[in-house]
Amino acid sequence: SKSLSMYVNLFGRIRDQNAPGGGTQSIFNSLLATPANAYPMLNPDSSLGGNVNFSDNIYGQSVMSCYPSTLYADGYADLGVKYDMDRILKGLWVKGVLSYDLTINQQIDRSKNFETFDMLVNPTTGDTSYQRYGTKTDQNNTSNVTTRGHQLYAQASAGYSHSWNANHLDVLLQYNVDDYTTNSDLADRYQTLGANVQYSIQDRYLLQATGSYSGNNRYRPGGRFGFFPAVGAAWNIDQEGFFHSSWIDNLKLRASYGLTGNAVAGYYEYIDRYVGGSGYYFGTSVASATGIIDNTPRNVTTWEKGTKFDLGIDMGFLDQRAMVSIDYYRNRLTDLVQASGKNSGVLGWGTITGNFGKDRYTGLEITANWADHIGQVSYHVSANFSVSGSKVLYDAEPQYPYNWMAATNGRVDQLSGYVADGYITQAGEGPVVEGYASVPGDIKYKDLNGDGVINQFDTKAIGNEKPLLFYGADIGLSWKNFSISVLLQGIAHHDLLLTGDGEWGFQNDGTGQAWKQQLGRWTPATASTATYPRLSVGTNVNNDVASSFWVRSGDYMRLKNA
Repeated sequence: SKSLSMYVNLFGRIRDQNAPGGGTQSIFNSLLATPANAYPMLNPDSSLGGNVNFSDNIYGQSVMSCYPSTLYADGYADLGVKYDMDRILKGLWVKGVLSYDLTINQQIDRSKNFETFDMLVNPTTGDTSYQRYGTKTDQNNTSNVTTRGHQLYAQASAGYSHSWNANHLDVLLQYNVDDYTTNSDLADRYQTLGANVQYSIQDRYLLQATGSYSGNNRYRPGGRFGFFPAVGAAWNIDQEGFFHSSWIDNLKLRASYGLTGNAVAGYYEYIDRYVGGSGYYFGTSVASATGIIDNTPRNVTTWEKGTKFDLGIDMGFLDQRAMVSIDYYRNRLTDLVQASGKNSGVLGWGTITGNFGKDRYTGLEITANWADHIGQVSYHVSANFSVSGSKVLYDAEPQYPYNWMAATNGRVDQLSGYVADGYITQAGEGPVVEGYASVPGDIKYKDLNGDGVINQFDTKAIGNEKPLLFYGADIGLSWKNFSISVLLQGIAHHDLLLTGDGEWGFQNDGTGQAWKQQLGRWTPATASTATYPRLSVGTNVNNDVASSFWVRSGDYMRLKNA
């Protein structure tokens, strides 16, 4: 009708996914750990190759282990009703929304095991025989529901809009409840009462105030709700009577400041849980009784919070052919959920988790765009650049004896390890990892505290796990019905710590894969040019540890789309 509108959205989806019976993760792990010449893919009699060290043929894992099938079924339904109340007050309206979705994942296991064979050749007679590994099994055919989730969302809102004398007012009041249940868990329920007011004065001054009172049922009673307000303002300077410019079309200053929240309540962690403990021994004979202990407690009592400030400027030039937007932000995060490194094991508890952490993020973001045409050829160039900085204001870490060990006062999410300082040139030389007998070609480390050994007291920040710079460009041109565009994207000051089977050679007691980078290994002849430590069989407790030697630049610029 003229005042009443209603909508219904229905959506359903069924996806059927098959995967190798050997498991995708297992196949990739095998590719990293298996030398290329470990066994033939197929023997002369077409059986799967293998041996005592490598009995799980990668080809067999991929195509001869049948498959598990996963059925994903999703269904959604939304109902919304809006009523315009202009007869009571022009610009007033009310609205209700009800949404329900259901997700079911069903796992059907149709995998099977296979046999591999090692072909043995008699050196005297040349006769061949086969040694079998593994057991061939029939194909499985079982089914079970792995995930069942449903979500109910309800929202009631009311709004008012009014304009007069080039002024405009928008008011919104909203309440919603979001109830999500997974498998046998009790519902995870969010409730929010929010309000938003926007006021524009002759398109020159823009004011906005917003706030929400939000709660989550998994926090302790009395601490479930938090109030999160924010304010914003903008000034369109180009609308002022005193502003006259032949080349600046629009100029806006804006700022916002507010408090946000993030719920990391866990699963009713405030409730004490008692579990069976270890046996307590007593008496002169070996007698024991099983006790009950308080499970690891958590001290998560409130929402994670972010106090956020943003200052920006928007500019348009030369009949809107050029536009520039610049933002500076400063965010302070408090009550971050962290594991404490300061609790004692004397109480019999493990690591305690609580609202301990404090971080700060600052940054500058710039976006620029130029669009114009030459005759019938139109073109545009857009570029974006952002630099971000962070600092750990407080981390619930142990009281370290040396400042360089601490995360506090450093960047957020830094890589940590030893500082590499060249190669060992003489047997027994140091400093190397404590208790290790060095050999020429081993990695040498900096002894930061000068005690003559390398241990946990010599670890420090060795790289930035998060990039400091982001940038990109979008370039395009068009002529009549033809167009071409290129999107470039990149990051800088980003470090990667390369470890594991994909970097170190001859792991798994020497049976593991070797890699191209090992060609640059240290030898007496390559001592001055080596790019890799001496080769060793299996894990090397000195060389195969996190250190700056294994840190590589993760910077890149790529052609993302053309």
